[in-house]
Amino acid sequence: MRRRRTKKIKRYKKRLARARKIAAKLNMETMAHGFTPDEQPVCDQNPGKSLFIGYDGTVAPCMNLAMGGPSEFMGTPVTFPTDRYGSVLEKNLRELWESETCRKYKNTFEKRIRTYDKIMAGSDFGSSLLSLHRAFQEARRAMPAAPEGCGTCHHLYGI
Repeated sequence: MRRRRTKKIKRYKKRLARARKIAAKLNMETMAHGFTPDEQPVCDQNPGKSLFIGYDGTVAPCMNLAMGGPSEFMGTPVTFPTDRYGSVLEKNLRELWESETCRKYKNTFEKRIRTYDKIMAGSDFGSSLLSLHRAFQEARRAMPAAPEGCGTCHHLYGI
């Protein structure tokens, strides 16, 4: 995906910088996602190392997959599948963590991370930003596909 520094993004970045400055004065921590999509090997929620537990005991890779249903990804309507490991009201949490569905997410994201890291570690980009950008592109193309639903989730793209 091509990145463009539009006036709108520049304006957002300035606003974010001001907000962070105010937060620092108030001794508050801040967190912000990027303004342009940048596919990551795994999202911040990292279903390979964490899980979502809903108010009703539902256990899933993340909130989006626990609930499923209609959403929007980069201006396009999408429907998240519902993918759950089970319920802590019916099964032990360890059983759910070791379930086949959970292993599917853990294995997929482990493979994505390994593939990405291997390509980045083997790339010789020196001090060239263009070579670094090419290495990132090659690493992203080489990764196995994300699980259904994850490929159209803003979390995987850092936005």
